[in-house]
Amino acid sequence: MKTEVYESLSVINRALERVTIHIRRLRELAIFGPEFAEIRRLTAEQLRAEINHKVIMAMAEAETQTASLLSKLKAAEEKKLAGE
Repeated sequence: MKTEVYESLSVINRALERVTIHIRRLRELAIFGPEFAEIRRLTAEQLRAEINHKVIMAMAEAETQTASLLSKLKAAEEKKLAGE
């Protein structure tokens, strides 16, 4: 599951980056006015930040639990090896 979450986050970030690039391009081509373009660009950046925050907060808890479990398993394995 973890790989899929990080992969999805990466895809979302790349997609929203492309959105901001194309908003800028349409502004430079005078299709969008400066105010319209800036509001839409900021909207895309805000969406990216909110998604990143939500995913990172959810994954931080999962990663903390995984790290704790693996630390205990590693310590037990090291203790077993030291006794041999």
